[in-house]
Amino acid sequence: MPQTESPGQGSRRGAAVAFFAKAPRKGIVKTRLCPPLRPEEAAALYGTWVTASVVALPQVRTLVYGWPEDGIEEISGLIPSGIEVRRQVGEDLFERMAACFAELFAEGHSPVVIRGTDSPDVPPRRIEEAIARAAPGRVVIGPDHGGGYYLIALSEPRPELRLDEPAAHARELGLRLEMLAEERDVDEFADLLALWQGRGGRGPRC
Repeated sequence: MPQTESPGQGSRRGAAVAFFAKAPRKGIVKTRLCPPLRPEEAAALYGTWVTASVVALPQVRTLVYGWPEDGIEEISGLIPSGIEVRRQVGEDLFERMAACFAELFAEGHSPVVIRGTDSPDVPPRRIEEAIARAAPGRVVIGPDHGGGYYLIALSEPRPELRLDEPAAHARELGLRLEMLAEERDVDEFADLLALWQGRGGRGPRC
């Protein structure tokens, strides 16, 4: 799907959303689903979640930040053509997220949304809500059932924000916290069963 970008003013290029994805390799992704799933089943299932999660929205620049570096081609094969895939840079997830924010803000985008791919049933409207609610002095978070978050959005650089605990740290920094609806992530097999039941027993989407 071809990308469209907001014209913006001056150096502003409109909103950007970055999906964080891993190459769907057995023994590397969704290892806590094993057993009862086999490693190759867990990896294949995660690959379907990447495909289901990455959606390009009108007037929003959509990118995928992939990991590891040698898995970019695998990730590119899971998403619509025309969406740029970049490598994640940093020692751990939160350092890589901070680098993503810094890179997209430096390119003139605002707001910037980072969306994970462990919550396959999060509707695209959550990204739209995050973009609408992002503003200076605010941190927008989409919490998941496991105590983490599936989405975070900023309208301005906040390098001082701790991305491992953004909600608590935002309050300490005096920033306004905007919370989206809680959604289900899938880390363990019980989460997968709950996801399945929430879909009316239709099973994982493939």
